[in-house]
Amino acid sequence: MPTIPAGTGKRDDGRHRRPPLTRRFAHKVALGLAVAAFVALVLVPIFLVPDQGTADSPADIERISLIALSGPGVLVALAIPVLLAGLPLLLRGRITAVLTAVLLFAFAIFTLLGIGVFFLPAALAAVVALFLPSDN
Repeated sequence: MPTIPAGTGKRDDGRHRRPPLTRRFAHKVALGLAVAAFVALVLVPIFLVPDQGTADSPADIERISLIALSGPGVLVALAIPVLLAGLPLLLRGRITAVLTAVLLFAFAIFTLLGIGVFFLPAALAAVVALFLPSDN
């Protein structure tokens, strides 16, 4: 590493250089966001349902998780965006990245009123990845 004397007005560009944000990193972020949404939907009680055995008062509403509400079969539907977000990390290529971004964004939009809002950040990260430079 070259040393530059202080006060010369020159800057050592190699020392303060940040690595560029790459497409692969954005796909890793999208996968992390999709996994976080999956875990939140499975474990966190965010859905409001009326209590089964009591009267119709507002105090008789309980919070349950999606898996408690819909059963274990919902894990298959929740795994779709996680698999889509991880696909560009396994199969490289521009076509794979575009297809993944389109399908992930479509999944988030079509299921927006239910679970799609949780997967929207992962879909947006996959779209952002399309505009970043490749690692190669």
